[in-house]
Amino acid sequence: MTTGYRRSQNEVSHDPLWLLLCALFVIALFLVALPSIIIGFLAQRYLAKLLHWRWSFVIWFVSLIPGMFLLWQRQDLQSVAVQTVMEYLLAAKQHQYDLIQWPLGQLWANTWPLWIQTLLIGIPLSGFWFEVISHMHTDTASQVLRGERNRQRRIARTGQRARKRTRHASRVPDTAGNAMVMGVPIRDEEQE
Repeated sequence: MTTGYRRSQNEVSHDPLWLLLCALFVIALFLVALPSIIIGFLAQRYLAKLLHWRWSFVIWFVSLIPGMFLLWQRQDLQSVAVQTVMEYLLAAKQHQYDLIQWPLGQLWANTWPLWIQTLLIGIPLSGFWFEVISHMHTDTASQVLRGERNRQRRIARTGQRARKRTRHASRVPDTAGNAMVMGVPIRDEEQE
C-alpha cells in the first residue's frame, strides 16, 4: 500500500504539466512583485544578521499584519495583476521567441506601476516567507558550530570575570589558615 502512495507522489513531481504550471506561477509572481521579493529577501537577510531569529520572526510577523490588511483592501490589485500577466502571455503567444517584435514599451508601462503598488504588500509577505523558509531546514553542522561558538563565548566571559576579580583584590594576607599564601586569592575568606 505504501508503494502506491510513493508511486503517485513521484508521478506528480515529474509530471510535465505540473512543472509547467509551477514555472508559470513563478514567472507570474516575478512579473507582479519582483522588486518586493528582492527587497524582502535582502531585508530578511539583514535582520537575520542583526537580531536573534525570534525577534526577526516577530518583526516580520507584525509587519505582515498590515500587509495582509492592505492586500484585503486592494481588491483591484488582483485584476491589475491578472491583466499584466495576460498581456505578457499574449505577447509571448503572438511573437514567441522574436523579442524585438514584443511591445516592450507597453508591457513596461503596465508593469512598473504594478510593482510600485505591490511594494507595501509584497515586502512584508516575502520577508516573512524568507524568514520561515530560512528556519525550516536545520543544518546539523551549523547547529554544532553555533553551539561551539556559544561555549567559547561562555569560557571567555568566565575567564574575564576571574581576571577582573583578581585584578581588584583587596589586601593579600601573608598567611591563610597557618599556611603561606603563594598567589592572589579570588576571595579573602578570612576577612569575612
